[in-house]
Amino acid sequence: EADVGRLVFSSRTHALVGVTYETDRPEVMWFRRGLRDLQVSVDRALTNTCNLLVNTSRDETKALFLAMSDRDPGTYYLVDVSSHHLRKLFPVAEWIHPQEMAPTKYIEYIARDGLKIHGYLTLPLGRPAQNLPLVVNPHGGPVLRDNWGFDPEVQFLANRGYAVLRVNFRGSAGYGKTFLEAGFKQWGLKQQEDITDGVKWTISQRIVDPKRIAIYGVSYGGFAALCGLEQTPELYRCGICYAGVT
Repeated sequence: EADVGRLVFSSRTHALVGVTYETDRPEVMWFRRGLRDLQVSVDRALTNTCNLLVNTSRDETKALFLAMSDRDPGTYYLVDVSSHHLRKLFPVAEWIHPQEMAPTKYIEYIARDGLKIHGYLTLPLGRPAQNLPLVVNPHGGPVLRDNWGFDPEVQFLANRGYAVLRVNFRGSAGYGKTFLEAGFKQWGLKQQEDITDGVKWTISQRIVDPKRIAIYGVSYGGFAALCGLEQTPELYRCGICYAGVT
């Protein structure tokens, strides 16, 4: 379901030792057993985060990991490769308190023509997941994608009580050539329908109040916001086009 993301090469031998990819959240496939064992050890020690190898020393005796999540921009750890001992270095943003941040969950739904669409839904903390106001936030590109992780803008909106929907509509990157090509020449057409179908999915789940929905996007997302207002005005109370492709 996912493309190869980043190629990971050995600092010592320059051989290919792993590849990253992302379905619901970032993952890595290690080709070298020692790195697989190291990843398992770090994941066992840091259970509430997604733990990503950033780099290693040239002799590969030390490794730098970033432990991040949907509610935490991350903390860096230095790991001794032979002993698997972790030493905490510093957080990316120590003023962010993860327990006060809103969780982001992976979602998928079927578009009107049968294509599976992936996305992310962030719900405000401490409120029932029903009858919420919603901000639909289509990404730019359009050959980009939304990811699972800490997003300060999403957290700002959730902190104000809004649910936030981000949709990787057809033509988004990361889901293979067929999914990418399904978005060709579909600006404002099937790509827009995928966004609309995502909004209607949240309504069918009774998560959001159908009378309190806004659409907001940047670049291609701004174009999608304008298309949403023009094509389905009954769906949105308002929209924001930020640096939109017009």
